[in-house]
Amino acid sequence: MLGLGVEKWFRVFCGWNVIAFVASLDRLLFEDLRVYQAALDCAESVIRLTRTFPSDFSFLKDQFRRAATSISLNIAEGNGRTHPGD
Repeated sequence: MLGLGVEKWFRVFCGWNVIAFVASLDRLLFEDLRVYQAALDCAESVIRLTRTFPSDFSFLKDQFRRAATSISLNIAEGNGRTHPGD
């Protein structure tokens, strides 16, 4: 980028409309995504279902719950990534 700051680079090479578009992307929240809402519903269902498991299967309960909650957590984590290498 020839030593220019990112904002200045956009102004010089792309114009202000691109800056406004990029700034508006920050307002997109992962909580508004349907897939995130579905992941939360899935986790809630799995937790409700695993409550019925016998106590002998506590290891399986934990594994199901961790897997179900990791879906929404991965979506939230991915929302914070801004670098292409992340």
